[in-house]
Amino acid sequence: MTVENQTVYSPSDVQKLLDVDESTLRKYALVMEKNGYKFHKNKRNHRGYFDKDVVALRKLLEFNEQEDMTLERSAKAVMTWVQEQYVTVSVISEEPAQNGEERYNEMIERLKRLEEKSEQQEAHNQQQKAFNQELINQLQKQHEYITNSLEQRDKALMSAMKESMEAQKAIAASVQEQKKKHWWEFWK
Repeated sequence: MTVENQTVYSPSDVQKLLDVDESTLRKYALVMEKNGYKFHKNKRNHRGYFDKDVVALRKLLEFNEQEDMTLERSAKAVMTWVQEQYVTVSVISEEPAQNGEERYNEMIERLKRLEEKSEQQEAHNQQQKAFNQELINQLQKQHEYITNSLEQRDKALMSAMKESMEAQKAIAASVQEQKKKHWWEFWK
């Protein structure tokens, strides 16, 4: 299939090209997507692979074969490599091109810096979570205080109203009793 004059490979085609099984290809695609790589997806959310995607997946396999490289670190290295591929810089230099080992060491250093940034971001996220939890706790305490204050106010108001009604009943009973007396009984 072609999209905008580019060949789109099916997952089975890519499996054959990379000599991997279906679940492995899916795992590789997921780890790449987790690190920011975008694959073409159709309306049903099925992946299609362009030539550049196949090359990136091959790089992932190459990096993953290196000593001390996990699949996650390999995916980060591929993302660094992909970004470098899209950056075009014209530099006239008399220095010879870097050899493979120097590039590998450079990428390892970049990965370490990315991991440090990630750890710093994680620490910041943890601080933010702690702050948010403290804020939630304070809001709950405030809500409880307001609720208790309103209940106490309502009880006090009801008690005052009850006393007032009892006083009014007593006054009304006294007035009624005085109305029942004859005029000569007022001096008794």
